[in-house]
This record gives sequence, C-alpha cells and structure tokens, in this order.
Amino acid sequence: MTNVATATGSTAAAPKRRVRSAGPAKSSKKQASAEAPLVSGQDGLPEPRIDTEEIARLAYFLWESRGRQGGDPAEDWIRAERELRERAISGKR
Repeated sequence: MTNVATATGSTAAAPKRRVRSAGPAKSSKKQASAEAPLVSGQDGLPEPRIDTEEIARLAYFLWESRGRQGGDPAEDWIRAERELRERAISGKR
C-alpha cells in the first residue's frame, strides 16, 4: 500500500482501487472464424465459410499453373473460392 500526503501534512494510506471485471475474454479472430456458423446459400442449404488464406493459396496456385503469365487476379480469386466451396459442400453431403 502506498502512503500519500494529506492537506495537513500527515501521511495516510492510499485507498485501494477496485478493478472491474471486463467480462469474459474475447477470442481471437482466427478462433472465432473457426467456430463461425454456416451461412445460408441461395438454395437455402447451409454453405460453409471458407478461410481467405486457403482462397489466396489456391488463387496463387492457379496463377502459377498458367506459367505466372496473364489472367486476372480477381478471376483467380473467384474461381478459387468457388472450387473450395464446392469441395467443402461435396465433402459434407
């Protein structure tokens, strides 16, 4: 405990501070995305969430498979996302 000077010049013990609980600890984004629920697809069936790092890896692979020439990065991304989604869906049904 720390002593503090009062207006009269004497010292007194500083009061203890109360610390409020911030509530439950927040989970990291990576953990939250792993536990994220499925979203509804166009056909009303659940659609799995695909990790953006997986999409990026596959899109890069698609670009490499073309000899690292030409193409559109956005198209590679869309194709990679579609392929991963189809793989996930076909594996679950």
